[in-house]
Amino acid sequence: MRPLLSNLPNAITVVRIALVPPIAYYLLKEDFRIALLLVFIAGLSDALDGWLARVGGWRSRFGAGLDPFADKLLLVVTFACLWWLSLLPTWLVVVVVVRDVYLVIGGLIYNRWFERIDDVQPSWLSKCNTALQIALALLALTHAAWPNVVPQSALFVLTRIVLITTIVTFADYAWTWSRRAKAVGL
Repeated sequence: MRPLLSNLPNAITVVRIALVPPIAYYLLKEDFRIALLLVFIAGLSDALDGWLARVGGWRSRFGAGLDPFADKLLLVVTFACLWWLSLLPTWLVVVVVVRDVYLVIGGLIYNRWFERIDDVQPSWLSKCNTALQIALALLALTHAAWPNVVPQSALFVLTRIVLITTIVTFADYAWTWSRRAKAVGL
């Protein structure tokens, strides 16, 4: 039974990836209540799989790579759809997508030219940024589903907080990994 349970975090992550196409479908169909529910489940799954991996000691190299991929896929697709529907500003979506593309390309370059890193642990600030991005998607969807429930000022403030944390984590990763690359050398 133990080996089966040890794969539970990865199975939950796969479910999060599988939720991305229906999320995009319901967003583009402007069925905001179903999209909200699916994004909520996906966000909850992100917290749950990480918690299970830590508490159960069920970490794996596969899961360490799959989880951030699932997060980036969920957030980039969700933010792009919210932008398409004019629910998120272009400048925010550009910053979020550029940061994520930078992290993926930067990680590939680092692994190819400097040293192989099998298990990159995200910083505490990066985890907060992911949580804030999910919260923003949920807030924007709640606003779209029930416009009178969420004040525009809440969206304004959370959008700016997400912008700041995205830029700060972008700079943090660039600084940390460029220093590490310099220390390792070619």
